[in-house]
Amino acid sequence: MIRPGRLDKLLYVELPTPAERHEILKTLTKKTPLSLDVDLKNIAEDSRCEGFSGADLASLIREAAVSALRESIFFDSDSNVAPSVSKPDKRRYEALRVKFGGG
Repeated sequence: MIRPGRLDKLLYVELPTPAERHEILKTLTKKTPLSLDVDLKNIAEDSRCEGFSGADLASLIREAAVSALRESIFFDSDSNVAPSVSKPDKRRYEALRVKFGGG
């Protein structure tokens, strides 16, 4: 965004190279626990990251963290949350539906 009076000169900042994206990703994830199979160098060199700015990479890291958290919560809660209808109950309900002609 260009606004008058903010800077006297227009500065062009190039998008990061794969090596620079790798450094940015390392900086962004410094305090973030990563799975052993996460390879930041491969991510930085991936063609899908071509054209990503530092802000785009930060967004990528945030989205990945949220996605991992959702998956972790799902698998962690899976053992603590039982289905409200057991398999025998479901069979019984199906039998009642057939018996009484329900949809």
